[in-house]
Amino acid sequence: LHGFGFREASTDQVDAVEAALRSLEMDRADRISADAGQDAPPPPAQRTDGMVGGVPLRTKRTGGSGWVRSLLRSVGVPVGDVQ
Repeated sequence: LHGFGFREASTDQVDAVEAALRSLEMDRADRISADAGQDAPPPPAQRTDGMVGGVPLRTKRTGGSGWVRSLLRSVGVPVGDVQ
């Protein structure tokens, strides 16, 4: 991490990250080893109402840029070399 210019992490921060990673790995192992889908705990992204800190975790994709949408609406061969 030194090459990326990050500040040094405190021991408490490193311990908290390691605990979170261990918890996620244990949850993952429980989901993998479950006999049936209903026995498995839900993945972390499905445990909330879909918002964390006011930010949606899952949303539909946007329609794309205007020029891409115009190409999708047009009929026939597009003008120019669009790949």
